[in-house]
Amino acid sequence: MKRIQIKMPDEMYHMAKVAIGDGNMSSFVRESIDNYLKGGEDKESIQKEIQRKEREILILRQKLDDKLKEEEIEKDWINKTDGYTKACNAITRIHDNIGYIGKNQIYTFSSIWNCNKSELLDFCKTNNYTVKNYGAVPQ
Repeated sequence: MKRIQIKMPDEMYHMAKVAIGDGNMSSFVRESIDNYLKGGEDKESIQKEIQRKEREILILRQKLDDKLKEEEIEKDWINKTDGYTKACNAITRIHDNIGYIGKNQIYTFSSIWNCNKSELLDFCKTNNYTVKNYGAVPQ
C-alpha cells in the first residue's frame, strides 16, 4: 500500500472530521477514490454521503446563526449606547441653559431615544443636576 499526504485548510479538515464522524480519514479517502474509479455508487454509500452533507449543512447553519446573533447584539448595543448618549447630551444642554431639568423632559427623551428612564435619572443625580417634576422648554 502506498502512503500519501494531503494538505487542506484547517477549517476544511475540521468539517471533514465532523462529516466523517468517528470513522478513519484514510478509509474515507480510500472509499471515495474507489467509488470514483468504479463510476457509480451503491445505495449505502449514497446514504452515507447524504448524512455527511447534512452534518456539513448543520455546521454551516450553526455558524450562520452565531454570526447573525453577534451582529444583532452589536447592533442593539450601538443603538442603545447612541440613544443614551444623545439623551444625556440633551439633558446637559437644557440644564446648562435654564438651570434644571424636568422629569417630563427626561421621560420624553427616554422614549425618543429608546433608553431607560432610571438610567437617565441616575445620570442627573451623578452630575448633581436639579430635577423638577416639570420642565419648561426654553424659548
